[in-house]
Amino acid sequence: MGISRDSLHKRRATGGKQKAWRKKRKFELGRPSANTKLTSADQVCVRPVRCRGGNMKFRALRLDCGNFAWGSEAITRKVRILDVVYNASNNELVRTQTLVKNAIVQIDAAPFKQWYLQHYGTVIGKKKASKAAEEAPEEEAAKKSGHLQRKLEKRQADRKLESHVDEQFATGRLYACISSRPGQCGRISGYVLEGKELEFYTRKMQKKKGKAKSGVSGGLGFHRFSQDFRSPLNPPIGGEKVKRKVITSPNFVLDVPEENSDEEDGAQLLDFAEQLRKFLPLALSNLKDFRKKLGFLKSHASEENPEEKSR
Repeated sequence: MGISRDSLHKRRATGGKQKAWRKKRKFELGRPSANTKLTSADQVCVRPVRCRGGNMKFRALRLDCGNFAWGSEAITRKVRILDVVYNASNNELVRTQTLVKNAIVQIDAAPFKQWYLQHYGTVIGKKKASKAAEEAPEEEAAKKSGHLQRKLEKRQADRKLESHVDEQFATGRLYACISSRPGQCGRISGYVLEGKELEFYTRKMQKKKGKAKSGVSGGLGFHRFSQDFRSPLNPPIGGEKVKRKVITSPNFVLDVPEENSDEEDGAQLLDFAEQLRKFLPLALSNLKDFRKKLGFLKSHASEENPEEKSR
């Protein structure tokens, strides 16, 4: 019947072995992990699993949305999950877009933005408008009754919104954490990240991005001067654009930062490079001659001493 999670076949701490007095049970078999994947709405898949006592679990294989709570405002909305951005246990779960407990995801901010406008009468997450948009005539707002205006003013008195959360509303995406186990309950529940927790995970994600960038261009960088030429004298300086100066000669091209470049130093470097270019072929030919002579001496020595040859 396959892998079983029962303890009937296991030895006791004393080393004794129990007799198999009953057959294996279906609810004790070992099942593969759900590995719930992020998908589109038409590909959602949740499978029921019978457990001990006739109870049911729901194994979510593919999901696209979940119920997320905004703790500081005490509201919950069903929203789309857009991306998996961080997982403390394994980066592979981010690459494969796997939805598990405590995964950090990006969700659609539109339902929360709409509620905020309705509840407080304030639009949040505004992008900086261009001059043309600012000069354009504003549309007339819908007329509100006096009772509604007083109610909104009262709510405005206690309104607080973190700057980091407001910035996220401008992008249309919010960072959230999954608090449920989709492979066990068949659905996703979570909460919007705020305060110190948001700062913590933001730092973690920035650190991970920095490592990825340094992994690509880490160590000694090579500046592309032309299609076939790369100079090791131009390492990347923290990703910043630096004014550079090109010193050329008939056989070499040096590309150096303008601040550190000196014409005398550049001329000395070029002279040294020219001397090195002339010396290298001579050194290589001498090395070949030396190898030939060394081979001749070895063969001559082996002919004189047949004992060494036999060895």
